[in-house]
Amino acid sequence: MAFTPRTETYADLASLVEAPWDIYSTKPTGTADGDILFALIQWYGSSVTIDSVPSGWSLLGSYTANTDRYALYYKIASSEPDGWNWSFSGNSKVRVVCSCYTSGDFNASDPIDVVSNTAYRTSDTACIAASMAVAAANSPLVFWAGRYSTVAVTFTKPSVPTTDWVEDDDYWNTAPDFATEICSMIWSGSGATGAMSATMSSAQTVKHAFAVALNPAGGPPPAAIRSFGYIMG
Repeated sequence: MAFTPRTETYADLASLVEAPWDIYSTKPTGTADGDILFALIQWYGSSVTIDSVPSGWSLLGSYTANTDRYALYYKIASSEPDGWNWSFSGNSKVRVVCSCYTSGDFNASDPIDVVSNTAYRTSDTACIAASMAVAAANSPLVFWAGRYSTVAVTFTKPSVPTTDWVEDDDYWNTAPDFATEICSMIWSGSGATGAMSATMSSAQTVKHAFAVALNPAGGPPPAAIRSFGYIMG
């Protein structure tokens, strides 16, 4: 079974307007029980934090050291509502991109192998997720690039660990002034992926990237066996 994206949904606001500082994110069409859902949340507001997370969502990583802020959440779909409210501590520009990938190629009972979440704030055209040590071959990988920009920006997908990345989303919105790229693949290799870099159409420092490796269906081999580099029959 292919690790297939369902069509992403977007919630884009130039302002949360007034308390309660909520934004509503709709469920991707076709989401089925056992699929994996991700919510990439980008907001622009000094000292503004996410105050309330919808039930069942778990944080994979965040970067909140600057005014442009980023957080990545996930959940395994199970009798999902039409959408979810995300609550903030104050007024902010906000973008929520909800993506969904079909079940079958990852271990739904233990989906997350490793997460890449390292800030790279050099003024250039690279939006980089640091290398991940992936436990098992045939692991699904997902990559997110986010950038705050008041002018249109596009991305070119990474070429590491291979050129097999498929670009599932590349979209900039004028309301919150955030751009997003999402890419996915099933990697036949394992071990270090190398730094995964999306190329942006212009240089900038206000950016952040995440990457996630999922445990393949059946799960990774036990750690004691992995350390020898092979699996006993």
